Amino acid sequence: MKRLHKRFLLATFCALFTATLQAADVTITVNGRVVAKPC
Repeated sequence: MKRLHKRFLLATFCALFTATLQAADVTITVNGRVVAKPC
């Protein structure tokens, strides 16, 4: 259940990130770790 929820949150985050910053060349990092890169 927790894994599924975590994956769902990641998918939602990625979708929102892509929709919000489609044109921006931005990399989100958390504690120096790459979390998401726009395509």
